[in-house]
Amino acid sequence: DDIGAYESLCGTATSWTAATEFELDTAIGCFNKQTVAGSYTITVTANISLTSNIAAINNPTSGADLVIEGGDHIFDGGDAPGNPGAGGFVINSPTAVSITDLTVTRCRVLLTGGAIRNVNGGALTLNNVSLTQNQAGFGGGALSSNGPVTISNSVISHNDNPAGAGGGGILIESPGSLTLNNSTVSGNTSDVTGGG
Repeated sequence: DDIGAYESLCGTATSWTAATEFELDTAIGCFNKQTVAGSYTITVTANISLTSNIAAINNPTSGADLVIEGGDHIFDGGDAPGNPGAGGFVINSPTAVSITDLTVTRCRVLLTGGAIRNVNGGALTLNNVSLTQNQAGFGGGALSSNGPVTISNSVISHNDNPAGAGGGGILIESPGSLTLNNSTVSGNTSDVTGGG
């Protein structure tokens, strides 16, 4: 079964590496199965071209936090005219997630948060991250969150929301909050409200 498969792949590790889409999804699956509080790490070791949505981050264990170290690599959703792109990160549990040194580009989703969608109130921290040329149909072309978001030394640019709740670049929904430190939000567009 799926649980047994993940147990055999994951073992008792607290950190994993990902150089391919399969390894990324497997590493997230391994994190989702952890039942002990602590900090877990996924280290990206190559650029990854996405052919489908990234596996959802969904670990209900209180105090189990995830760090994604991007290594200055790129996740490319492949969105282009006539070829809708894959979706980016979805955080379904109230997990604290930190993402560093990563570019997420050309991802597209029908709902909110083209590159990152944080839906259950967990803290999200981005440092040295670029979210560019992503699209979401219902708000937050790059990012949507209903939890606290801290963005440092990062760029949110040229993302789009063609309809829905607004926020071409970033959509913060109640009770979420946004803190920007030394970051650029520019060139984002929305057909509704709030290009930024």
